[in-house]
Amino acid sequence: KEATAKERQWAIELDKSQFAKIKEYADKTGKLQITVLTPEQITVWKKAMEKIYPEFYDPKMIGKDLIEAAMNTK
Repeated sequence: KEATAKERQWAIELDKSQFAKIKEYADKTGKLQITVLTPEQITVWKKAMEKIYPEFYDPKMIGKDLIEAAMNTK
């Protein structure tokens, strides 16, 4: 469990770092558009995704804890 928690924290940090690089690339080149959803769009997206998330609850896939964390992300 401890190793998994550390790995997930490392992945979060890596995701943030990589996203910053992608955003910088998008801003510099104009070859990539990043869409930021409005709160209303996020609500619609979350509702639509609720139907398929249980398919990924298996810890060998994504895991219920990560799915729930994604659903609670602001």
